Amino acid sequence: MTFFSKLFKIFKKKPVAVSKTFLTQEDMDRFARSGLFAAHHVIPLEFEDHPVVQLLSEHGRCDLYGVENQLMLPIPQELATKMRVSRYSAKPAPSYIEAARQLLDDRWASAASTAAQQGDMQALAQLAEDFRAVGLTMKAALIEGELFVAG
Repeated sequence: MTFFSKLFKIFKKKPVAVSKTFLTQEDMDRFARSGLFAAHHVIPLEFEDHPVVQLLSEHGRCDLYGVENQLMLPIPQELATKMRVSRYSAKPAPSYIEAARQLLDDRWASAASTAAQQGDMQALAQLAEDFRAVGLTMKAALIEGELFVAG
């Protein structure tokens, strides 16, 4: 079992406070204007065409561009080191992309996904919750210094 699988299982049982700490777009803009932080898409935008994202988007259950999928990360390495978090990178490291891909692929292979594809709305809701938990798990790992965007 990978670190992310373990973290995901823990998170599913006991959501951390990060789920209630979303910044507004105004807050994020203020951070960005400082020149010290940039908005990072926790689930990278390159996954727009991933089947899970497509299915959830078709039903209004997913917005990769939304605030919930963003986290302000420090740009300078010095600041990131002081904060003990990943620094921002416009191009995430291959290991970060692969971790996100594996978590999304696992959701796609789930029973909830199969049922949702067949029109089961309860399964779609479960898949949406699982997708949200993936993003929150990755966000928590970034905040805790367990996951890094930059290589």
